[in-house]
Amino acid sequence: MPGVYKEKNCPTCNKTHRKRGEYCCARCAQLFTVKPSDVKEKISEGLREFYTTPEGVASASVNNRRVNALRINEAPPVSIEEFTVDIPTLYDLPDGYTPDF
Repeated sequence: MPGVYKEKNCPTCNKTHRKRGEYCCARCAQLFTVKPSDVKEKISEGLREFYTTPEGVASASVNNRRVNALRINEAPPVSIEEFTVDIPTLYDLPDGYTPDF
């Protein structure tokens, strides 16, 4: 058949496919990707810094509640407060600041 790649087996999962390249999907290709140790250390350092910020603490709290609920086969706890954002009014501006509109 013209325009179709030859049939081959994925070296990771041994699935037969006709896709371009050696692997059947991105997940199988990524399993053999090895990151250098300095890249791993930079990623770890960035995550450590993130989890010390207020946003990181809140994110970890939400993730822990979600994972713990899934472990005991319950629905993840989601409340409306997790999705709301306070919109500041013009009265909340400090003295000396004026809106630019």
